[in-house]
Amino acid sequence: MIDNSDMQGGLFDAPTARTRDRAEAHSAAATVEPKRGKIQREVIEAYRAHGAMTSKAAEALPCFAHYGRSTVQKRISELAMAGVLELVPDADEASYRLNEYRIGNPLTKEDVARCPTCGRASSIPVLSEWESFLL
Repeated sequence: MIDNSDMQGGLFDAPTARTRDRAEAHSAAATVEPKRGKIQREVIEAYRAHGAMTSKAAEALPCFAHYGRSTVQKRISELAMAGVLELVPDADEASYRLNEYRIGNPLTKEDVARCPTCGRASSIPVLSEWESFLL
């Protein structure tokens, strides 16, 4: 069990709405922001309990039934960007699994792989030389 009860916001920083988003997106983001860390912790616990699964399968779990559409999937994306959730290689669908090491050692913004053309973040992290050696 992760105890980050004294933390404000999310475990891993990520913007909840882009500057250019409509007012509705900013309003929704403001509603979720205080709960983001709690939801991230719940997502981590769900992956710990259920193992690898798609983001849609995770969102369909009964423990997330009280959250709005795509709230859980967005927290999964944030955790994937921090390296806490990683794609399962050779899976038929995009499934994620928990990377326990990254919970205490999240990737920094600079470590996140980006598309060379558009600069958008990829959910596949850049591994350090040391981490590549471990594989």
